[in-house]
Amino acid sequence: MISKLRTNRKKISALLIFVCIILVCYTLFEVSSRNTKVGYVPTEPKNAKTKKEKMMKIQLDAVAAAAAPGDNQTDAEDGQESSIPPSISQLDSVAKARTVKPKNHDDIKSSAQNIASNHYYSYVTSDILQILHIPIKSRIEIHLKPQRSCHSPVFKGRISGWSLSMINFEDVIDDVVVGTYDLFHMPKSGNYHVEILLLLCEKYEEGFQSSLNLMTVCLADRTDENGLITSKNNASIAVNLFHQRLENKKVRGRWLHKSVLSDQHQLRHNINKFSSNGPLLEQPTPVFTRFQPESCRKRTNKPSRYCKQFNEDRLKPFNDYNFLWNDSGPDAELNQPGLGTLLEQHQRRLATGKKVEVCFLGASHSRVLKNNCLGNLKVHFNGTEKLANAPIGCSMMRESYPNTVGKSESWDLGKMGCTHIVLGLFQWPFSFKRLEAGWTNVNFTEWQNALTESVRFLQRESFRIKSPLQRILLRSAHACGMGWDRRSCPPRDFRTPINAEIANKILHDIADGFSKQESRNTTLVPVSFIDTSFLIDPVWDSAPDFSHYEHEMEKISQMEAKFILSEILKKY
Repeated sequence: MISKLRTNRKKISALLIFVCIILVCYTLFEVSSRNTKVGYVPTEPKNAKTKKEKMMKIQLDAVAAAAAPGDNQTDAEDGQESSIPPSISQLDSVAKARTVKPKNHDDIKSSAQNIASNHYYSYVTSDILQILHIPIKSRIEIHLKPQRSCHSPVFKGRISGWSLSMINFEDVIDDVVVGTYDLFHMPKSGNYHVEILLLLCEKYEEGFQSSLNLMTVCLADRTDENGLITSKNNASIAVNLFHQRLENKKVRGRWLHKSVLSDQHQLRHNINKFSSNGPLLEQPTPVFTRFQPESCRKRTNKPSRYCKQFNEDRLKPFNDYNFLWNDSGPDAELNQPGLGTLLEQHQRRLATGKKVEVCFLGASHSRVLKNNCLGNLKVHFNGTEKLANAPIGCSMMRESYPNTVGKSESWDLGKMGCTHIVLGLFQWPFSFKRLEAGWTNVNFTEWQNALTESVRFLQRESFRIKSPLQRILLRSAHACGMGWDRRSCPPRDFRTPINAEIANKILHDIADGFSKQESRNTTLVPVSFIDTSFLIDPVWDSAPDFSHYEHEMEKISQMEAKFILSEILKKY
């Protein structure tokens, strides 16, 4: 009897334990279900990625895959573009994917492409480790050796192919120089040629504007290699635009190769006036920076057959590019011949009887702009006869140096009737002609002070004689091409790309300074800075004489003059 009771107790205990286990499991299941319903997220292991990081990596991987050479480059290979326009959200997502900084840099490294360097140039072998293209960042990196001959070098780069675009380089940070380019300048996918030049071995030191005499500074290289750090024929990058037409209203326009334009577009805009004959190439010819050999200096030797042929050959690639204004931007009407509808839109303003007279103050570059200003008006008014009675005119005030403004008898502000003065006085003070005016020291601060005083004179004189002057516009400086005078050491000419860039910053600062004064004195003629660098920089070295955009490259001055006129009519 006792043994039976013990057996029953064991059975009951086992049954109770089994029931308890079932209840505990059921309770845990209910808790788990309830937590799931209210959005409970269990803790991930430390090495797990969050959802946001995973999505970011997917975006970056997609961009990297599209940019990297391989099967994804079908668009680049066959030259086809999708006819389906992208949505704004698509463009936004692509832009974010390009600009977001991933926490894991493996994605960037995996998409990096090596750019072939010029190993025949001694600077490359002594100072450069590698040159990389980072497609997902629209970036080109120059990796420098820790021990190098040039500690803070200055570079200039250009991308050519289906369009022309500049590479904007920053200062050296941690032995790397980063250059960026704008994908909105690229009209289609494909391979684009890259050219990078070493301009200066060392950037100008702090306080250089007042202390540096440019006569003591030479460009980095004057040999046959011409400072080219990239391989001449093999340096290229693969660009894939994801079958999308990238448009940005902030981009005013771009230099496009004629082969990406329709025949109707070329005929409508008279695009091919100076373009080379023959069938279009599947891949545009690379554009190389033009250099003048020492033997071809015009002032020391008569141009030989070799020099003429050398110059013509280097100019040919530029003839196949034409500047088109952004159809989605504020300058779309400038794609029309002449001034298009621009004057018609402002007829009410011009019908008051007060003629708009644009006066270009400067030397030969101002003369070229004045002539092309008149050329644009002739197209609009269909000939010279109607131009005489036009409500807008273009004239020139001959002046070479800022410190002689007001001392010349070649022009009279009161008689000319200028409503707008476009002032450009960079060229002669930084040229081989500077000694003619007593400029024994080529210095930025000296030029800035003289230019500021010349603007003050125009303001005072305009107020004194009660002239119709409404605005003074400081025109951005043009760099000259690589003529021998700029490449010699010591140099005889200082109109280099780096000096023109610094001059433009100074011009901008001068205009800002006068704007602050105008807020306190409303009787002063307003001063503005008008920047045409977006138009000039990609073709900065295309002037036939390394200075003036004339003859076969006159289209550049035509566009610049047209832009200046449009800015005056729309804003001033």
